[in-house]
Amino acid sequence: MFPQRIPRKFKDEYKEKLLQRVTLRGPSGDCWTVALAQRGEDIELRNGWRDFVKDHSLEEGDFLVFQHVENSLFNVLMFDKTGCEREDSHFVIQDRDIRAENCCYMRDNKTDRPSTIPREFADNCLPMVSQEIRLRVGSKIWRVSLNRRNVQCTLNKGWAHFVLDNNLETEDYCVLELADTGTSRQPLTLDVHIYRAVEKIVPLKVILP
Repeated sequence: MFPQRIPRKFKDEYKEKLLQRVTLRGPSGDCWTVALAQRGEDIELRNGWRDFVKDHSLEEGDFLVFQHVENSLFNVLMFDKTGCEREDSHFVIQDRDIRAENCCYMRDNKTDRPSTIPREFADNCLPMVSQEIRLRVGSKIWRVSLNRRNVQCTLNKGWAHFVLDNNLETEDYCVLELADTGTSRQPLTLDVHIYRAVEKIVPLKVILP
């Protein structure tokens, strides 16, 4: 996968647009600058491509669709071995200080039921007993009850208020990042990064008990 050869048909079609560097815009909207290098009759993606692959956790068998936008900018769509779009590619965090193993993404923004946390993240990063935790968006904090029952881990009391206060729609995604594990006096804290399906926010109105 390192380096990556550009298909010749694609190269011939866009050779006038391919400069020494191209910008690849992933599904998250973030951009990566990747250098091009000539090798015989082929053009390869070189410097910067490894970061793009690593940040998106691309594996052998995944396939990408490059869409030319303008000049040297390309949108990149990502699909797994089954042909389904890689949903996790929409929530890539480029910050090198954030470790992927300390994050998970979820889209369960209902106010009338608990929100289920992915099991792998819950088992690796969260307490094994039910307790109150903190959700943090910027400088604002919400206290939410974390409920453990058998193998399931859910956010219960306080979750509906978090959804309403942040105007979370059904198609919005949240990335949960372990900020600190807490102390005897301070509960565990999860930073929440919100990715919205639409830019315009419509305030939610629900009567809570």
